[in-house]
Parts: sequence; C-alpha cells; structure tokens
Amino acid sequence: MFACLLKGPPRRSDLLVRPSVRVAPPERNKGLKMVTHSDDGTTHFRFFRPNAANIYVAGDFNEWRPDQLQMKSAGNGYWELKLRLPAGDHRFRYVADGLWYTDFAAFGVEPERFGMVSVLRVPAPTVTLHVEPTAPATRAIAAA
Repeated sequence: MFACLLKGPPRRSDLLVRPSVRVAPPERNKGLKMVTHSDDGTTHFRFFRPNAANIYVAGDFNEWRPDQLQMKSAGNGYWELKLRLPAGDHRFRYVADGLWYTDFAAFGVEPERFGMVSVLRVPAPTVTLHVEPTAPATRAIAAA
C-alpha cells in the first residue's frame, strides 16, 4: 500500500531518490493510522501485506535486527506490533519474508545508507497536574 520495495543490496541510486528529509505535519497523518501512539505510551505498528508469511519491524531502536520484533497477523492482510519506545525521532522499516519495505505513511522518510527509511515520532509523555483551590487563610487576632 504505502511501501517501497528494494530488492538486493542497496545501490547508490537508492540514496539519491530524495536527498532531504520529508516530514509531514501531524494533522496530515491523522487519517492514515499505520503507526499510532496511545495515551499509555505504546507505539502501534500496522502493515498491510496479505500474502506474507512473516513480518518484522527493524529500526534504530533494535539496532536494525530484521528478525527480532515479529509482527502478528491481525486478519484481512494486516499485521500488527505494539512497542514502548522512548520519546524522540526513530527510523524504521518493515521486513516481510526477507524483503525490506519503507512506510511512506509514517511521519516522513529520509535517506540512510541502505535506502529510504521511515521516520517515527514518539511524543514525550504529558503530565497533567490537578491543583485544588485552598480556602483563604484566616488570621486569628489575639485580644490583648
């Protein structure tokens, strides 16, 4: 769907496809929902590959290991994985049956030494403080 397939080892031309980072504003990604974040800090990956037998997520958060973070079939050709990642920008790709795919529906793409990679933005956790009003202070005046 929103993926780019690279067969074989990366070529120099793979790196020259887009020399600059393309990051979409957050409101533009709201309807795509391939990578989302929940309020509890979980990042949810979804990938459509109906005929795949095995799909993994590889990125800078797992040292690009293509066989470590296996996705589970969610039915109808979709695959899912939930992870807790630290806040910040991360790079990743999907690996389906040994072939690497870039998710162009993520928060952007950029060139790396092995081709185009997807950019993932994990927001910092938000802290909400609830302050309850206090009763006004009263002073007791002692009678002399």
